[in-house]
Amino acid sequence: MATIFHVSDLHIGKYSKNIQAPDCDISMEQFHLHRVHALLNEVESAARRTVEAGDNSVVVVTGDLTDQGWDKQFACVEEELQRIKGVCPVRIVPGNHDYGNFRGCLFVKKSVRCFDELAHGLGMKVDFSAKYEGILESHSYAGAPYFETFGGADHSPVCLVYLNSCSSEGLEDFSRGDLGDLQLEMLESGLNAYLKENGNIPVFLCMHHKPLTRGYPDPVMGLDKKDRVRLGEIANGRVGAILYGHQSELKFLQDLSPIIWPAKGTQTPILIDGNGSVSTSLGYARISVSNGAIDPGWVAVSEPVFAEAVHA
Repeated sequence: MATIFHVSDLHIGKYSKNIQAPDCDISMEQFHLHRVHALLNEVESAARRTVEAGDNSVVVVTGDLTDQGWDKQFACVEEELQRIKGVCPVRIVPGNHDYGNFRGCLFVKKSVRCFDELAHGLGMKVDFSAKYEGILESHSYAGAPYFETFGGADHSPVCLVYLNSCSSEGLEDFSRGDLGDLQLEMLESGLNAYLKENGNIPVFLCMHHKPLTRGYPDPVMGLDKKDRVRLGEIANGRVGAILYGHQSELKFLQDLSPIIWPAKGTQTPILIDGNGSVSTSLGYARISVSNGAIDPGWVAVSEPVFAEAVHA
């Protein structure tokens, strides 16, 4: 069996006004970091159990690992993820907050480079920054998308494909997303070639922005409409599931619970939204794959006790 642990939108460095505890003050930034730490501890423990049971396991974080893309936030993320890397592989894709130093609304080249350095430190052979430098085709890593297979024939192998959905146009409104014609062309040709050789291995796309048009549309925060349509044409019949984050459409219902949209028939991918990882509650998506069958579910994580957060 293969197991994918999916979290998103950790927003390490998230800041707000101080809140008052019964016995002392603690900043919202400190408390938020404590919640992230508690979540990732549970993910690490769950991954360790699956690895010890002989499963093929990987942890995927679909963007907004940091809140402003600052050096100290990336350093904190690296410390958290390197610990999990000691148990199983950890894979990441960028979110708009990782690339901007004003709550994800600005594009900062240094932050883009920092994200690539973090990805390389986790063992990823991909340069997401290539999307913005006009070298996507010629770079040695070929930029995103990058295909990676985990597990052998006897361990229910899975293929992860990493996409950069952060905007390449209209950088003054960087919360919106796009994939771009070139990345979509490379995705389609890459999928055709991969599936020709590995037709029985389920493929998972990993990206930050909401990929397709199910649920509530979001013209302000979502993926470019043209790219959504094209992605649907490419993914249908080729892709088993798409992991994403960014903004849960359930916010319109004042609820940030996780969303798992089941496949419609046999052609449409399952959509798995990890945005609820550290929102109003803690949790992660756990996706089991056995003999090509994909079984997604959500695991709730207990909130850390506030007094423990204060004195930790």
